[in-house]
Amino acid sequence: MIFKRGYLAVLLSLLTITGCGGGSGSESDDTTQDPQAAVINAIDVTGAWAEGETLTASVNCTECLPSMNKYKWSIDGNNISDTNSYLLTSADLDKKIRIDASASNSANLIDNAYQTIEAEYKSHVTHIYANARAFAALKSDGSVVTWGESSTGGDSANVALTDVSKIFSNDGGFAALNNDGSVSSWGLLPAPDSVNLLLTDVKEIYATDYAFAALKEDGTVITWGSADHGGDSSSVTLDDVTRIYATTSAFAALKDNGSVVTWGEDNRGGNSSGVNLENVEEIYATSTAFAAHKTNGSVITWGGDNFANSESVIVENVNEVFVNSSAFAFLKTDNSVETWGHIDYGGVSDDIPLNNTAKIFSTNAAFAALKTDGSVVTWGNDNSGGDSSNVTLNDVTTIYANAFAFAALKADGTVITWGISTRGGDSSAVDLTNIVKVYSTLDAFAALKTDASIITWGETNSGSDSSTIDPNNIVDIYSTNNAFAALKQDGTVVTWGHSDYGGNSSMVADNLLPTVEIIVSDTNLP
Repeated sequence: MIFKRGYLAVLLSLLTITGCGGGSGSESDDTTQDPQAAVINAIDVTGAWAEGETLTASVNCTECLPSMNKYKWSIDGNNISDTNSYLLTSADLDKKIRIDASASNSANLIDNAYQTIEAEYKSHVTHIYANARAFAALKSDGSVVTWGESSTGGDSANVALTDVSKIFSNDGGFAALNNDGSVSSWGLLPAPDSVNLLLTDVKEIYATDYAFAALKEDGTVITWGSADHGGDSSSVTLDDVTRIYATTSAFAALKDNGSVVTWGEDNRGGNSSGVNLENVEEIYATSTAFAAHKTNGSVITWGGDNFANSESVIVENVNEVFVNSSAFAFLKTDNSVETWGHIDYGGVSDDIPLNNTAKIFSTNAAFAALKTDGSVVTWGNDNSGGDSSNVTLNDVTTIYANAFAFAALKADGTVITWGISTRGGDSSAVDLTNIVKVYSTLDAFAALKTDASIITWGETNSGSDSSTIDPNNIVDIYSTNNAFAALKQDGTVVTWGHSDYGGNSSMVADNLLPTVEIIVSDTNLP
């Protein structure tokens, strides 16, 4: 019989025994203490709320024998353990777990109680940003953890990063936009104090390779960094700006009246004096040139000092613009394609059948046009994927790329690769089925599968070897030039690839861990 919490009075009878032989007897009252019912005061749970960690329950009770305590763990009514502990799996991390406990004693006077527990994340990584050689992980409490090449942003010890909303990067460092509209920067060329005083009410930040441009709420712009890369904008008037674009060494600011102001290295787009930049609605950029898409559907180009045919061109009836490092591909309203740029990078496509094109993708020096029927046509540098003659490309839904190879995702979830074999063009050694998305460094790929596992291939020193990590339960992947960082379902981060590029995060591993509190969301205990 089971008794609820409280005390039970039990009536015991005493017998008086009288001796034989006619002698007079005496009476003796012999009483015993009433047995008390077990009472559960609390169910204590210890352990970390993370995949592979063990949660242990213990009953805090009175009038009970610990050896007689019993436990039952369940999720959504399904029993998961009948012991005092449970090993968490990745599937449990967003669930509520109920623990039913039973306490008893030698009199078999039992008490039952339950409580439901779940995780409350106090601080965890929400997004990871990267430049060429370092990572910056933004946590939910606004703090930031950095690692990788210290000089280019891997070391942020000298800057306060406590209320960050978003992070921007260039090859020389990072700039963090704080919730109050101020900016914190670090790396090779952080903003000096005189500029920091002006960095208020900032809403967005843009970057060339070694300079930043901060767009303020009032449409003005503050710049800092290398003057040769656009860090000095004193020669131009920057007001009523709505958006900013960048090559490696120059900026182009689009104003609310459709005009454009440029500054930075002249031959890389900083000088636009020779072109008419009115009625512009969008701007695109390669490493060295800009293309402005106007409201009438035409596009005009400028810059491109490394192009053999760098003279500005005007292309009519353009619907979308695609770029690689040194060439443009203009997708026209009739689904045909025109190109402009360096001849070795796909800037010339005269003999390529580029009709019925739906979208265009690029490596560093080649293009791949996905057609409306799911077939693919490529052009540009053969060593960067411009030659796809050795693969069959049909039923393709989208295409991914690193600097030297392409990876085409097909409708059946398989992936076809081509380009430089050692840099991801050859994927014959890996199982590329059930793929949902592909990520890349300069020379390697990482494919995310439907079961949340990943598989990697390409150049070893660029992230193709992921054997040092658990490749399961991955949510998203980020990359520097030669390393990957993956955010997992439990809020943890794993890294691999070249250590000098952020592939080794062991020095900040503890800081990357989520701060999780186990809370009681339901119980029948007082």
